[in-house]
Amino acid sequence: MAGSTFLKISPSSLNFSPPFTSHKSQTLHLTNNVDEYVAFKIRTTSPARYAVKPNVGLLKPRESVNISIIFNVLNSSTPTKPDTFLVMAKTTKKEDAVNLKALWADSKDHSQRKVPATFNPTEEKPVDFVESLQTQNDQLSQQLHEVEAENASLQDAVTSLNRQIREEEKKKEMLSDSMAKFNSGSAPTNNGNGHVGEIILL
Repeated sequence: MAGSTFLKISPSSLNFSPPFTSHKSQTLHLTNNVDEYVAFKIRTTSPARYAVKPNVGLLKPRESVNISIIFNVLNSSTPTKPDTFLVMAKTTKKEDAVNLKALWADSKDHSQRKVPATFNPTEEKPVDFVESLQTQNDQLSQQLHEVEAENASLQDAVTSLNRQIREEEKKKEMLSDSMAKFNSGSAPTNNGNGHVGEIILL
């Protein structure tokens, strides 16, 4: 069967960009489109170049899985022709998950879809000078706003502290006035003869 009616496969193609000085990884996303269990198997035209994990599996109804595809050949020249991944799928029973190898021993009655793999260099997007300046300006404006907010907060704290100091000084003055009045009211009185009056306690 050409094309897969059981699985939704994305993306429709893969690209491994050179240089191949490190392992390059791509991901295939498979989704079961039907209300049955679907078994899948993935093959490639160049198995020595890739590690596919997992390359076989069983999906529950409407379940999805991510397939990791890793280009394993380090320091190799760029392949001159695209590779192809063949994604095969067939409906099955839950019990078949026990032995998927035996299930795929009979390769008949399954759907399949080809996913090409290319080796095109990834184009780096040039840095827009104006956009870069705008980004820096936005960052500086944000930092300035934060500094101004912090400064306003400090000014509020200083104002509040000055208010508290003035209130304390006012309380201190009122206390001094009260003490002065108290002391003047309890001072000894003159009896008119140049003698200080005395209070005799019996």
